[in-house]
Amino acid sequence: MANTKPDSREYIKMLISAAESLLGVFGYTRDKIRDEILLYEKQLELSC
Repeated sequence: MANTKPDSREYIKMLISAAESLLGVFGYTRDKIRDEILLYEKQLELSC
């Protein structure tokens, strides 16, 4: 069995795409969703 690492960037892209499908009716675009995620990550870094 080969040791494989999950491609986290690809999973993030898929999650953003799914979120866009669900939240697009509320005006959320792929860029807005990605920006919200990045903002949340920056807030986590500041709080630690």
